[in-house]
Amino acid sequence: MSIPIKDVILPTIQSVLKDSKLPEKEEDVGKFIADGMKKCENVAKRKFSVSPNQLGRLNGDWFEYLFQAAICSFVKEENITVFPGRGHHINEINGFEKVTWIPLPDAIVRNVKDLRAVITLKWGMRHDRMYESAYEAYAIKDWIQKNKLPTVKVFLLTNDDTSGYASRLKIMSSVPALDGVYYVEYDKLSSDLQEKTKPIKSLIQEINSICKVKD
Repeated sequence: MSIPIKDVILPTIQSVLKDSKLPEKEEDVGKFIADGMKKCENVAKRKFSVSPNQLGRLNGDWFEYLFQAAICSFVKEENITVFPGRGHHINEINGFEKVTWIPLPDAIVRNVKDLRAVITLKWGMRHDRMYESAYEAYAIKDWIQKNKLPTVKVFLLTNDDTSGYASRLKIMSSVPALDGVYYVEYDKLSSDLQEKTKPIKSLIQEINSICKVKD
């Protein structure tokens, strides 16, 4: 590839979003994201000669940008913040200032002074990313309990469909520290996996429900 990957991410997603219509219904968000990911791959291959092996390093960022674009149509801007490309340093959040471990939530519900939920976004979920998601959820819940902070929910959103994904989804759905595992292309899952995961529509409804709770 002729230019650094970091210089491919933004021009690609900007091109795709410019030519894409945002979803009008909650149930259309998954298709919007999945279609957007395919468009990103096509643009990156055509304009930047990105190889298939390099796409894995780009998909995570594109997923976060597409989620950010779609979710704001259904959740008030002040109730969710997405951090594409870097995650958010959790010690910037009220009550987590003294944290020494470094989880980087991809999205937070409400804000740094009134954290209600954390969303981890994993387009693909290799074993290391799977354990990372579970560790982050456990660490956040443990810190909250030890410091007597307000309850925070932790969600995982993925579209992992690589070899062994069914097993990984089943494992993640049984992690006690996770309050829900959501799947982008939920309709493509087997009935067995649908029982263990939820569609993005349910995630949107959960977020809005959390934010309706009085301060």
